[in-house]
Amino acid sequence: MSKIKQRILVLVFILIAGFIFLQLLSNRRNRDIVGTVTEIHQQRVTVLTDDYQQENGGQSQGDLVFTWERADEFQIGDRLKITIKGPVLTSFPEQATVTKIEKINEIKEK
Repeated sequence: MSKIKQRILVLVFILIAGFIFLQLLSNRRNRDIVGTVTEIHQQRVTVLTDDYQQENGGQSQGDLVFTWERADEFQIGDRLKITIKGPVLTSFPEQATVTKIEKINEIKEK
């Protein structure tokens, strides 16, 4: 194998290893999301999330679905602060692993 091919192979290996390392780091992070409960079905909760990013002059929103053993503690319209661990699966609705939920007493402005 020529030296150029070896160098390219080493570079590709380093790039792949770096990408995997970054993915592992992002999977460990906890992130808080705020949203309003829109649907509850058994232990499955759907929340309309506020992501506070301005797009085209307005607030963008999205749905997040997760399973929570004590979902019966929530009602449609409840405002929640949700701590998620790891990546959010970018299906629609998005899915995530939730580690903590806190009801918040704020009124969402329209």
